[in-house]
Amino acid sequence: MIETLAPPIRLALHREAGQMFLASRDSAVPAAPHLIKSALPGDADALRGLDRAAREVLAFSPQTSVDLSMRALEISGPADPGRFDRVAPAPCPVHHGSRSSPYGSTRSATR
Repeated sequence: MIETLAPPIRLALHREAGQMFLASRDSAVPAAPHLIKSALPGDADALRGLDRAAREVLAFSPQTSVDLSMRALEISGPADPGRFDRVAPAPCPVHHGSRSSPYGSTRSATR
């Protein structure tokens, strides 16, 4: 059903859902799929949520942590003060491509 909505409306709904999950939960993980789909370059709220979710899953799902960090890097600006912290988990020794992230592709469907 959401696929029938215009892309700007889908983007807004995902953004709102992500923000609601961040505000109402102790974990940022449920917000991550929505942040992935709605984050725009330089979006500080989405970056904080993705960074938090990446840290939360690192111990038990390093590939997912890398996927979330990579998406955050995609929307980070080169002068973003959190950029280095996002790069740090990226070289984590995981088997890229051999495991799938529960979030699917880290690329936004609306782009």
